[in-house]
Amino acid sequence: MIRHGRAAGFTVVELVVVLILVGILAAYAAPKFTGRGGYAELTVQQDLIQSIRFAQQLKMSRTDQNITLAIATNSIDILQGGASIGGAYPKSTGNDVTLSPITNLAFDRLGATNSAAISINGPGGPTQSIIVNVAGATGYAR
Repeated sequence: MIRHGRAAGFTVVELVVVLILVGILAAYAAPKFTGRGGYAELTVQQDLIQSIRFAQQLKMSRTDQNITLAIATNSIDILQGGASIGGAYPKSTGNDVTLSPITNLAFDRLGATNSAAISINGPGGPTQSIIVNVAGATGYAR
């Protein structure tokens, strides 16, 4: 179609700019879709810290109950009197992310009664791990 003496369409410069922008967006988004961006490990880290804080809150409100955070290879569970509290628990870490060591954290009104260093390992193994440290007596997790 011809308008005022010019052919309608895109110039080469416009096409190159669009291709560069699409390439930049693809390079940014590709790790998220391939599972190589560490997002799974960060999600498990956030779930673990949230579970530690939730177990502390449960113990503060239920002083007569034993509250324990059970960490297994592929799951996080909060136990009350030895049984899972249910609801959102146990939480699965997914197929590609593992936790170690397998341990239990007990809680009193002030925090965790024991300390732990929990390693979150991604698909690449220990080379892509995140460590969550839990301080005994306070239960502070970082």
